[in-house]
Amino acid sequence: MGTYYTPKECAKKVRYLVLPDMNRKIVEEFITILGMRDTFEEHRVPIPNKVVMYYVVLLKRL
Repeated sequence: MGTYYTPKECAKKVRYLVLPDMNRKIVEEFITILGMRDTFEEHRVPIPNKVVMYYVVLLKRL
């Protein structure tokens, strides 16, 4: 059976792969936004659509 990772763990693992500069920038932004997730939820602000888009991009690359 495989290991399950949270989106944040997944993003951290992807960050260490050899990625072109643009992809590295996307991953860094994704990690930054995920780090702010608690703040968004605390103030009941919807998480930006950017997170959903980056998450889909990362999943396709794995």
